[in-house]
Amino acid sequence: MGKITALILAGGFGTRLQSVVKDVPKPMADVRGEPFLAHLIRYYQSQGVTQFVLSVGYKAESIIDYFGHSYKSTAIQYVREDQPLGTGGAIKYALNHLAADWLPSLIVNGDTWFEPNIRVFATFARSKNTPVCLSVKPMPLNDRYGSVLLGVKDKISGFRAEPSNHANINAGCYYIQPLLLQKILASYPDTFSFESSCLPKLAQAGQLSGYICDARFLDIGIPMDYAKAAALLP
Repeated sequence: MGKITALILAGGFGTRLQSVVKDVPKPMADVRGEPFLAHLIRYYQSQGVTQFVLSVGYKAESIIDYFGHSYKSTAIQYVREDQPLGTGGAIKYALNHLAADWLPSLIVNGDTWFEPNIRVFATFARSKNTPVCLSVKPMPLNDRYGSVLLGVKDKISGFRAEPSNHANINAGCYYIQPLLLQKILASYPDTFSFESSCLPKLAQAGQLSGYICDARFLDIGIPMDYAKAAALLP
């Protein structure tokens, strides 16, 4: 499949984790003696990702100092937010400031563990030919997340904000057409939420596909779920 570049959104404050994780960005939360982000990068390396872009903001130096510009022989580049831009703003900024050979085809939340087979995901996404293909995780028990509504031919028809059981949720991993998404995001402000501002509009326009993948999933955003990471992560 050739070169795969992944953009990891690692600029979050981790406000809800402050009681158990202090003075570091959320993706740097310790899991068995290493940052969560190190586990995440290694998983995506095992899936064939050949270079990483880390979008950093809050206490960026702690991430840059730890990983440098190469981690386990994989090149890393950074895009740095001078002020919080939201997930959408971070993606827009990265797409506008990266050289062509560093534009990502994969976007990953830096505080979410998910285990898709990237080659299968990429093949599926390319067959759908939408600007964004969203990984969707089926959740039999769900009290935290809104739902992804799937329509015909694997298109996402919309989203429901209220949690409900037996729901499909956004797993925080996207396969994108970077140049096409860059053009779409040009009309958005510098600061916005990708999830709440952009994705619903793409769905309404029929430009968002969904890849259902019942893989292991964990969002470390709250102390109770962060506590599960040590047992879950390989």
